[in-house]
Amino acid sequence: MRLLVLLLVLIIILMGFYYFSDKTTINANVIKDSENKLPGKDSLGSYVCEDGTSLYLPFDLDLNDKSKNLIESKTNSVNLVAGKFSNASYFKLNSNLEIPLNLTEEAITLSFWFKIVKNNSQILDIIYNNKSLLSISYQNKLLINYKSNPIDAALIDDNWHSLVVLINPQENKLNSFLDNVFLGSNYINKDKISMSSLHLGGNNFTGEIDDLIIYNFALENNKISDIYNNGTGKPACVFIPECVDSDGGINQNEKGIVFTKLESKEDYCLLEGDIPKYVNEYYCLGNQIVSKVMDCPKNCFNGACTP
Repeated sequence: MRLLVLLLVLIIILMGFYYFSDKTTINANVIKDSENKLPGKDSLGSYVCEDGTSLYLPFDLDLNDKSKNLIESKTNSVNLVAGKFSNASYFKLNSNLEIPLNLTEEAITLSFWFKIVKNNSQILDIIYNNKSLLSISYQNKLLINYKSNPIDAALIDDNWHSLVVLINPQENKLNSFLDNVFLGSNYINKDKISMSSLHLGGNNFTGEIDDLIIYNFALENNKISDIYNNGTGKPACVFIPECVDSDGGINQNEKGIVFTKLESKEDYCLLEGDIPKYVNEYYCLGNQIVSKVMDCPKNCFNGACTP
């Protein structure tokens, strides 16, 4: 009996030593992507778009669509220049960009930024069945037409402007916003929206276009405000770099995980004697994972310096 009691006491002591020892300062817990809201490895090095994005032309590196549809544009003398956000497309006299769409939607929102260089005509035209669905032009003022019928008009200057047009046949409405100001609401027939192509420029247009987006739903007013207010609602799609660091770079005060498509690394503590005194901090250098050992003023715990 006495031997059994001694055995139980010994087990309790060993359990206490196990649970209250500082071994967890060295063996860090695994960080899961979902806990840190990190992107999946398959999305690295590409654009990830919010749901409902049918077309996204950021014009940052090329003239092509970055949504999941990956539509290639056909261009005639359109160049990239410094724009509203990073680069923009520049249209000189009679240059144009044609984007095949092949979309049929219940509703759409068209959003883009533009800058007029000269007082001339067509900026944008969405085509269906060889007819104009929505056209936007400039002839002394900004003109918006739906199925060749005038909808709205507005005076503008030669600065950057944001235009958002919501076409919602289910509610028989077309709403337009210029620089977050409501231009008006117009009645349209209840019908699905078919689009076969989108034309930018042409017909003497000289100017710039940036961040063109088509959503397959009617955007809410607060989202429209976000698009205009210094681009806080932009972009519809976010570029995920090829190397991602959950703690934002060199940050010894937060445990991070760094990963590429090929590998992942977690920050961890290093001992000085028996004391966890340093952190091995992983971070991205370009598209590569590198690390450096950093001194902790107090201690290191679970892959980060303690406050």
